[in-house]
Amino acid sequence: MPPTIEAFFQQYADAYCQYQTDQLLQMFSLPCMLLTDSSKHVILEQQMGRSLLERLFKAYQQLQMDHLRHEITSMVKLSDSLYFVSVQGRFYLADNRLLLQCHTSYTLQKQSDGWKIVAVVMDDEEQELQRLGIMLEPVL
Repeated sequence: MPPTIEAFFQQYADAYCQYQTDQLLQMFSLPCMLLTDSSKHVILEQQMGRSLLERLFKAYQQLQMDHLRHEITSMVKLSDSLYFVSVQGRFYLADNRLLLQCHTSYTLQKQSDGWKIVAVVMDDEEQELQRLGIMLEPVL
């Protein structure tokens, strides 16, 4: 595993649990795709990416998520610059109780300024949030 991919996901997790929208947006290469069981989005501009992240952040703030831990569960080299990476995320409350765990798959591309996300598949995060009573607001 390229060591920089692990570092990339640690930075991603740190920014995610601190609700740092701008820092997370820098980790995406636009255009990119976000796929779930119920929706497909092609993110063409920063504002749409911001809207998608903010709706997720609203859900996690409502649930009082404090921090998350990630584990790379599989990685496939697609080409010299593309990797498909599956990650299990564990989201915790401030007292370290597990809030939820879910799988997300990412396609990363190595660019001149480092790894960037070009596609995200939320494997089961939406269902886990629904199980906790959170319905994600639709993105217009």
